[in-house]
Amino acid sequence: MIQKVAASRTLNANSAGSAAGALGGATMGKDEFIKLLVAQMQRQDPLNPSDGKDMAAQLAQFSSLEQLMNINTALGTQGASSAALANAFAGATAIGLIGKTVTAQDASVTVGSGVPLPMQTDVPAAGTLVARLVNAQGVTVRTVKVGAVEAGRTAIPVDSLTSGVPNGSYTVALDFTNASGTVSQLATLVRARIDGVQYGPNGPVLKSGGRTFSLPSIASIDLDG
Repeated sequence: MIQKVAASRTLNANSAGSAAGALGGATMGKDEFIKLLVAQMQRQDPLNPSDGKDMAAQLAQFSSLEQLMNINTALGTQGASSAALANAFAGATAIGLIGKTVTAQDASVTVGSGVPLPMQTDVPAAGTLVARLVNAQGVTVRTVKVGAVEAGRTAIPVDSLTSGVPNGSYTVALDFTNASGTVSQLATLVRARIDGVQYGPNGPVLKSGGRTFSLPSIASIDLDG
């Protein structure tokens, strides 16, 4: 009888070791865990079964693993649903802007392809403003001193910045100096009438002539169109 018990214990240990070894050092998943648990229960010594506390601990581990996997699946499904809802809302918002005049953050200007869009900026306080035209290589090709400005929306002299410069793509940089002498960069705003919507991998994009604007770049919308 002693020899049979010892043999049964050896078989149980070898079976558990084989099942664990089959994982090759990888993280044990739900399926592997349940296979190992079943193998241990089938091959345990009938005269000396697994301790009740050990069995309860194993079952608790399996239950926790099951719950975590279910939570992960639920979160993944919820995330996909939220993304689909956000895309649908963005699409409906974009379509609703067709025919509206918007103000968007956009510092780009193209010389040689029509009349540049009017540009503005929101000045936070009284100070002085300088506008610079920067080429694709990051070099300032023209500087215009706008002069003293007050808090509020201020027009940018786009014609003065672009007149006579070579055709190409540029950006407008705005250097604002407040009453204390601190220099900061202000956002450049353009006004455009939306005439279409373009859909892409990053969601809907608003079209105005040959230019495009993302929804997050929209700063304001004229209610009267």
